Amino acid sequence: MKHNINPFKALIIKLAFAILLSFSTVQVYAVNTLGDTAITASNSEVASASAAAQVSTSAVTVALPRQPIPNVNINGIGIYVYDGMYDPDGLEPYKIFKAAKLKVFLIGKKNGVITTYGGQKIKVTRTIDEVKKLDVVLIPGGGDLTIALAQLKDIKLLNWVKAIDRTTRFTTSVCVGTWILAASGLLKGKKAATHWYLGKEMLAKYGSIYTGKTWSRDGKYWTGADVAHSGLNMPKALVNFLFRKSIPAP
Repeated sequence: MKHNINPFKALIIKLAFAILLSFSTVQVYAVNTLGDTAITASNSEVASASAAAQVSTSAVTVALPRQPIPNVNINGIGIYVYDGMYDPDGLEPYKIFKAAKLKVFLIGKKNGVITTYGGQKIKVTRTIDEVKKLDVVLIPGGGDLTIALAQLKDIKLLNWVKAIDRTTRFTTSVCVGTWILAASGLLKGKKAATHWYLGKEMLAKYGSIYTGKTWSRDGKYWTGADVAHSGLNMPKALVNFLFRKSIPAP
């Protein structure tokens, strides 16, 4: 025999049943080395614990020290600075490395102060005669074509770049600083990024392959394009790589 129930009464019964369930307890099971242990908690307690766990996890993520890749001394980063250096090419990577709590040296041909293309005075902290080993070296570009080409004729600079490259884990450049690496013979047969203007021609002159990308990596050689075309993505990507974070393809 079927019993017809008033729809309104049915709704009341469902609501009452739902309220009753909300005051019941739930079983949360945690597994430990001794076996299964049942922990009883109310719904509200479980919700609070879940929220607390999320906050705690977030805090721990921020507090955990970032770990570099094995065997890399990240205190050995050197940026070569020189008169006429294009300001963003050298100073923006410096800020990026410093923000990552890395120790960075500003390396020049001699002690004293250099004047950037934009007129800023930058104090040299080490000279190329003093620096015999680096884990990372970065070569920025010059502010104009004349300055950039002059670096390619600086035999002392080119010899130092070749020598320091034998000690580095990463040899890097931004903009036409890539030309200096190429002129040193380090990029022969390798793919590289640089300023779009004369980039293909200049790299081909030294046996390198112009990628046309915002940044490129070929082995330990990481090169960035001009800063107007996201060339600073290279030092950012390098920092992420050092700290084992995923990086986008160049």
